[in-house]
Amino acid sequence: MKNFYFSVILFILILSLSLFSNYFIKTNLEYFYNVFVSISETQDIGSKEIYSVTKLKENFSKQKNMLQLFISKEHIKEIETDILLIEHYLYENELSECKQTCIETISVINQIAEYISSID
Repeated sequence: MKNFYFSVILFILILSLSLFSNYFIKTNLEYFYNVFVSISETQDIGSKEIYSVTKLKENFSKQKNMLQLFISKEHIKEIETDILLIEHYLYENELSECKQTCIETISVINQIAEYISSID
């Protein structure tokens, strides 16, 4: 009987951790998506856009190791490179290149989201 309770507790633990990780990934992808959409829809580069990309870069670097558990390293590297490019384009005041990179990054995030939803 002791093994049965242990199995039930282990099952509930695994289930709750999988739900938590799914929520974590979807929340982060949604945050990344919203920032990139807001930058791609902007008409002028201001301090708000620069601040949002700087904050996004900090959050991404903090959560990079956790994201690598669930997302392929190629996608992580591509998003990281795009964040750095967008930051560079914002500082250089090159809005068209920034918007183009944001759109490419949005498509990568959509691919990741579709892949995760197909696994669910």
